[in-house]
Amino acid sequence: KYPNELSSGQSQKIAFAIALSVRAKYYLLDEPSAFLDKNTTLLFKKAILKMHENFNTGFLIASHDKHFLDSLAQKKLYLHSGEILEFENTNVFELENQGVKFCNFIDFSNCKKYKDFKKPPSKIAIDPYKISFFNSKNIPKNNYEFILEKCYIIALRSRKSDVFIRVSCMDKILEFALEKQEFLKFDLKLYEELSLYFYEDAICFLN
Repeated sequence: KYPNELSSGQSQKIAFAIALSVRAKYYLLDEPSAFLDKNTTLLFKKAILKMHENFNTGFLIASHDKHFLDSLAQKKLYLHSGEILEFENTNVFELENQGVKFCNFIDFSNCKKYKDFKKPPSKIAIDPYKISFFNSKNIPKNNYEFILEKCYIIALRSRKSDVFIRVSCMDKILEFALEKQEFLKFDLKLYEELSLYFYEDAICFLN
């Protein structure tokens, strides 16, 4: 076929093959899963992982395809209005009635950042590095700004110096980060019940 006879998916495959054959140290990929069918996407992901493993190749990927990124990324950054937020989009939630219904309803309307918006924000993001926890059976009496009750650990994943603890809180899923030494100290286990707490500085409102 001539180049002008190729479909978008075929053109994408050829571009990938040429680019990967160079074996560059770093690659910048913009929406790499666009126009690819399921089988081709799987093969491409395997190629990326193999190049990273065999040649220590680095990949910076810009994508709206969360499923594509989930099995690849060592670190994910959420981009909003030209700003990079230092946390994954796991912790982004829709605001309803100025708050979010976790196990308990959390009202965010009194936050200074919320009041600074001319138009009420539609989403909230919570920085996993600024979320702390305590055992649900021993809730301290401190006056925390925001507390999420009945959070159950559903996944643990290690990333360099940190461990990310993913929890389920009713129908919501969110993550918080612990340094590996702290994680080993607390000996957290899957399905353990926790209560999470954080302050306003952990919050970013989004439109």
